[in-house]
Amino acid sequence: MAKLKDSEVILRYLYLGTDQPFYIRKPQPLNIEEGCRILGPIKTLAEATSTTTTPNAVNGAAADEDPLVRKLAEAVTLTEPPLEMVERVMKSGSLVRPDECLFALAFLARTFKTPEEKHKVYETIPKLIERSEDLFQFVHFYQKLATTGKGFGHGMKTALTKWYDKHSAVELAKLFASDRSCHKWSHKDLVVMLHMNLKDREKMEVINAAVGGKKKRPTGEKSDVASKKKKSDAVENGVE
Repeated sequence: MAKLKDSEVILRYLYLGTDQPFYIRKPQPLNIEEGCRILGPIKTLAEATSTTTTPNAVNGAAADEDPLVRKLAEAVTLTEPPLEMVERVMKSGSLVRPDECLFALAFLARTFKTPEEKHKVYETIPKLIERSEDLFQFVHFYQKLATTGKGFGHGMKTALTKWYDKHSAVELAKLFASDRSCHKWSHKDLVVMLHMNLKDREKMEVINAAVGGKKKRPTGEKSDVASKKKKSDAVENGVE
């Protein structure tokens, strides 16, 4: 049997949740290490791209290529841009579950190095993610893949803010009232971390009501969210 191309293996993973040539229905949490292994070729290409586009701080010349990275990148067989692949699969309506696609989306946000690539991912996030549960799971994966701080950089904050802003005030009220927390996240957790300031006044009234208004906390008092997760505007794993 001919060896599958990397893109074919990744597509199998996105659709079925496995890179094996068979599927056995047995619901279980997504394995982070396995996902990183299967999506590894994407990271290899991203690293190769960063070594050829990073300017030298001294004279502006392109950074020297790492021969090993270049050799590994040349062996990668992707026939479709990774982000387009994830978009196509998520819109197909034939997923066993969305977990793997959400993980891949978080993986791309963490792995891509160039501003252009990262920007495309951030623009895609609010368009592809529909349900609150999927949003929470995406954020869960994004945090799990963090190598430094657990906060959100500017690009991710903007992407998540757009997710909320695409809903009407009535829709937001329903989300806050009916959608329970999952994957250790809730809408209140996210809103507190995002510090949103939407132009629509009605939307902001709903959001402020959901997080308890704009009352200042007593000196020294911190929310549970703040104590559990460090807030950071620093860029993680690349330029945002």
